[in-house]
Amino acid sequence: MSGELTSDEVVRLLNLEPNATCGFVRVTFVSKQAVAPGGLPPPFSDGRPLGSALYFLVTPEAPVRLRQGADSGTACRRFLE
Repeated sequence: MSGELTSDEVVRLLNLEPNATCGFVRVTFVSKQAVAPGGLPPPFSDGRPLGSALYFLVTPEAPVRLRQGADSGTACRRFLE
């Protein structure tokens, strides 16, 4: 193996799964603390974790597909080569 990993190798090493809107993803942490039901407006009024962390991998074959009305509680950082 060379010093650089292919995207397929990264997917395997991190156990990433295909995602319909953002390439490949794996949830690595979900807070045990949550916002109580009714504490947020719809579509989150049933409550949700205070935070979460995910791995994302975007490739030319699995690009980000932006959707209208993306919730403002989602923060994404995109790293380009």
